[in-house]
Amino acid sequence: MITFTILMVLGAYLLAAVLVTWVVLTRQKNRKAKWLAGFFSVTVFVLIPTWDWALGSIYFSYLCQAEDTFGKYMHTLSSRNP
Repeated sequence: MITFTILMVLGAYLLAAVLVTWVVLTRQKNRKAKWLAGFFSVTVFVLIPTWDWALGSIYFSYLCQAEDTFGKYMHTLSSRNP
């Protein structure tokens, strides 16, 4: 039942994205404006559920470099053994 609910929410989100993009595109007059409006509309709908992935991967990379505990562990092991 949970899977069905998740699929319904994703389907509703996709339907809303398509409808909003279509409305935005039909209100534009020339071809360049339609391309820009469509691009920004699709970009917003893609970034809403995925914006934290980019920030999280940047922060994770920083933490991996700043808090390299395995390297510290290996350094302490190598200093103990003569």
